[in-house]
Amino acid sequence: MIDKSTAEKILKKILSSQHFSGESDQKFLKYLVNAALKDETPKETTIAFEVFERGADFNPAQDSIVRTHIYALRKKLETYYLSDGKDDEVRLVIPKGHYKVEFRMIAQKKIPHLLQTIPHYILIGISIFLLIVSIYSWRKNISLSKRIEALTFIEKENPIWKHFLLSEMPTLIIIGDYYVFQQSYQKLGRERFIRDVEINSKEDLVKYIEVHPEEKDRINETNLSYLGKEVPWCLQKLFNIFKGFDKDRVKIKLASCLLWENIHENNIIFIGHFKTLRIMSHFFDRLRFKYQLFPHKIYYCPNHTDTLETISLESYYRHGFHSDFAVVAKFPGGNNNTIMIITSFSSFGKIESLKKLTDSTFPTEILNGKYTNNKTFSPYFEILFRVYGIEHYGYNTEILKFNEADTNIFNNQYNITSDFSSDYTFQVNK
Repeated sequence: MIDKSTAEKILKKILSSQHFSGESDQKFLKYLVNAALKDETPKETTIAFEVFERGADFNPAQDSIVRTHIYALRKKLETYYLSDGKDDEVRLVIPKGHYKVEFRMIAQKKIPHLLQTIPHYILIGISIFLLIVSIYSWRKNISLSKRIEALTFIEKENPIWKHFLLSEMPTLIIIGDYYVFQQSYQKLGRERFIRDVEINSKEDLVKYIEVHPEEKDRINETNLSYLGKEVPWCLQKLFNIFKGFDKDRVKIKLASCLLWENIHENNIIFIGHFKTLRIMSHFFDRLRFKYQLFPHKIYYCPNHTDTLETISLESYYRHGFHSDFAVVAKFPGGNNNTIMIITSFSSFGKIESLKKLTDSTFPTEILNGKYTNNKTFSPYFEILFRVYGIEHYGYNTEILKFNEADTNIFNNQYNITSDFSSDYTFQVNK
């Protein structure tokens, strides 16, 4: 226990701070310090009588004035020792659970004294050493970054990407967004935004209302949509491909906002679920692969009409490990432009197929006949991937089909400026 004179100096310094300007706080803290100097532990009722002038009818169960003020005192002391009293060697503490204050010695910091005993030339040597280590680490980090960049760098002559990298046309990345509509619940006075797996366009919504006319007054269209988990990763991967290009050469647009003139004026890279193809289904319908949503199936049609093979997933709703099918196709757009479609049922199908497309060894594997008997590389192709994974993580990827795209179908498909308008509608496959 410290002497009375030291305790009074500590108390005076505390009470002179801005944190204890209130009269009741000063009176309460003086009372507790005086009680501690007498080695007394005051009780709640005693404090209520002598400090807060409560009467004989004081009931602690109904009146919390003492507990409230002791809590406030503790907080103000904590604040004081973080500011005005941060250098105090002896601190006044009110332990939780009782009302007796304690004076505690704070251990002195030894590190500054230790540093003072070290000769200056040693401190200078340590500083120089740390500077050298920092510079070395920085250079190693730059070297590692360059190595990583080299691994992900796509040559402009890469047969998969050269039509985008060497073209004078800008590239428009189309993100397939899911269709959302609004539904009102008048009884609850609430509005909900609904994503229905079988309603993937305005046309699907109109058909749904035709079958369920009682829902007509409760359903409204909305400009909202939502994106799949794969979008951030795929965009980052694509931006790496076009790294160094002028910002006007690469743009992004949602599939729900895509117009025919956008396709006419740009190279196109579409990434999204089969459900989000929208206008792009006009091109997908010309591929050798057809899809079914419920349940998930892929049909392989070598001659674009008759189905030779049907490849099915085991079930529709999946929350664990499962297989996904991704279709990747690159073909001429009909206006000296190039179109690439990357689509699948699950997020990881698109992610893993894009990883394969950006793998620098992939063109070599094709030329070596790993996926086709034809050891020449056509710049236009149709690929069916099967990927095993969960959520947006793929663990095994294999190519089931690899075909050269029939460029005649796409080169002669349309005159976009005269045969189609921007309000062209399409039918979603089911």
